[in-house]
Amino acid sequence: NRAEALAALDRLITRCPDSKIAPQVRYYRGEDAFLKKDFAGALAQLEPVEPVDLPPELRFGLLYLKGQSYKMTRDLDRMRPVFLTLARDYKNEPADARRWLDVGVGLTLAREFTAARSALDRSLAGTKDPRLQVEATYWKGMVEAGSGNDEAALTIFLSIPEKFPDQGMWTTTALYEAAGIYTERGEYDQALAIYERALGMVKGDASTTNAIKGKIAEVKKLKSLRKPR
Repeated sequence: NRAEALAALDRLITRCPDSKIAPQVRYYRGEDAFLKKDFAGALAQLEPVEPVDLPPELRFGLLYLKGQSYKMTRDLDRMRPVFLTLARDYKNEPADARRWLDVGVGLTLAREFTAARSALDRSLAGTKDPRLQVEATYWKGMVEAGSGNDEAALTIFLSIPEKFPDQGMWTTTALYEAAGIYTERGEYDQALAIYERALGMVKGDASTTNAIKGKIAEVKKLKSLRKPR
């Protein structure tokens, strides 16, 4: 029983506050709070702990839990160095694909695109689950878009409906992003065609339907304002 084990460790630390296992108790307490989505509580336990305080098998987990907790509390400035350390120093860590995906997403949000690309590649290499694959692929598209590599981003976004036809939300979102790139480039016919394609994929989601219809109206207006050559 996890709760009983944590309580036993707490009693031990109370009796021996200088015990060498005190950082591990903090780690497990922080992990427990993280799993309960108490990210502030997780950080209260984890922030005083450094990787060197823990056995090697817990060090990746410590940094992941810290970084992801910062991300979930929208503290990207404090998340950035933690996830950069993971991407740089733990390249060979056999962490699961979900964790590397979270690291890649965080680094993308922090605009650390080179490190994000590497983390997302590790995620893709470590899973055959299409739910993780499509999400990692989408974020690789966001990395390329954020880096200004429009053609690479379009290739990735437009590949998603073919590679992952059953992953509805990510497929629609990828098309939405591709259409946005075409709109920014003034290629309105391509943008409209992709928005219409995305609209045809939406099933029973009024919010997404209305958002896409709004974009179609915007692009049609932009197209109508363009002066003929």
